[in-house]
Amino acid sequence: MSYKTSLVAHEKEEIREVIIEGGIMTGNKLSHKKHFITFFLILITLWFGACKGGVLPEKDLQDFRFVFATDIHLMPDERAHEGFNRAVAAINGLKPKPHFVIMGGDLIEDRFALTLEDAEKMFSLYLEAIKKLQMPVYNIIGNNEVIGRAEMSQIDPSHPEYGKGMFRERLGDGATYRSFDYGSWHFVFLDSLGEDESGDISCYVDDDQLSWLKDELDKTGIERPVCVALHVPLVTSFIQIEKNNMMAPPDFAVVNNGTKVIKLLSDHNVRLILQGHLHIVEEIKYKKISYITGGTLSGAKWSAPSYLGYPNGFVVVDVKGDEFSWKYQSYRWTLSEK
Repeated sequence: MSYKTSLVAHEKEEIREVIIEGGIMTGNKLSHKKHFITFFLILITLWFGACKGGVLPEKDLQDFRFVFATDIHLMPDERAHEGFNRAVAAINGLKPKPHFVIMGGDLIEDRFALTLEDAEKMFSLYLEAIKKLQMPVYNIIGNNEVIGRAEMSQIDPSHPEYGKGMFRERLGDGATYRSFDYGSWHFVFLDSLGEDESGDISCYVDDDQLSWLKDELDKTGIERPVCVALHVPLVTSFIQIEKNNMMAPPDFAVVNNGTKVIKLLSDHNVRLILQGHLHIVEEIKYKKISYITGGTLSGAKWSAPSYLGYPNGFVVVDVKGDEFSWKYQSYRWTLSEK
């Protein structure tokens, strides 16, 4: 009999992966017969690690907590480092501790004009900073992670890390949209950024991704509740309230084909949609779906500890079976006088 299981454990600052396939631990190329004890000890270690910290998703886990933190805008600036470290301390200090964190895009400050070397430095800066979080981190692509679009960046479009390539390889596990199961829930991360006819980035979910999303939701079925997370909102009342109640949201503020996406999601058991981009805190409940815009970790991009009266913070979601509750958790950070 042949079987295949993939176990992934986050241990300190590295990820160790063991592939168990038909009695052979192929990840480390150790024969089951020759290294049975080592194999057994690794399984025990992973098992206890999962029980202690929620490192491995448990199929039967009914109650868990996670954080959605968006619009980090990390930059090589003392204020940004100080603020981000405060945010990390606040997340690590939550009781009960979150099982994982979803970073909702705009992870770095706007780098369209970065050279390839500078973009690499910015991504490395972010990767180093999130190591301080004491739980697994999942990243969603935002418009700031699409590099090389400005002519002054001088990045060759044929370079494998041009555009979304750097995010895909360094933060997205080889993709810009993906999914996973945790407990009784299914999580889907969408890429809310497409290219228009001129090659510029615009806000929409492309046809290939919509086809993948439909297949993904069909496979999930109607029993398992689904949480969808993306950077650009599918829907918001922000423009009507702040600007003009007769004004349609501009193209850059919402997913342009959001109605099409919402119709697809509404045909399945999608319960929660987490979104960012606008730096505001908002909940819209329509039928069975809650659309939550998750504020901003960076306030006014680290120039002030709030934006339009919303303090810097993050969303904390507590799941209990098929239900969930949420709150927006601010943390103490004031603009340094240095």
